[in-house]
Amino acid sequence: MTIESPTDGDVFLAFLKQVLGPRLEPGHIVILDNLGAHKVEGVRGLVESRGAQLLYLPLLARFQSHRASLIQAETAGARRQGPLIECGQAEGWEEILDKLAAVDEELAQAK
Repeated sequence: MTIESPTDGDVFLAFLKQVLGPRLEPGHIVILDNLGAHKVEGVRGLVESRGAQLLYLPLLARFQSHRASLIQAETAGARRQGPLIECGQAEGWEEILDKLAAVDEELAQAK
């Protein structure tokens, strides 16, 4: 799917319906950043209707802490592996998600 315009909510919903959605299966995990297009009404419903889980990356204070560097490196490495459903596996993501949750909790406690 190629779109020659910025991604907005309508474009992202079309991607979910036409590309990602049909490939999702129960047990898959969809991890999104906090782009406004990823948070429009209907995103969670589409993902969860396929039995998949939707997670959003924590805001992490705009990546200003040294901990964010670790997370950026971890998620960049995961991105190089391609989308989870392309890989057909979720190995390794549990550790990344645990690290993200721990950092998010630390930041929340520091406020």
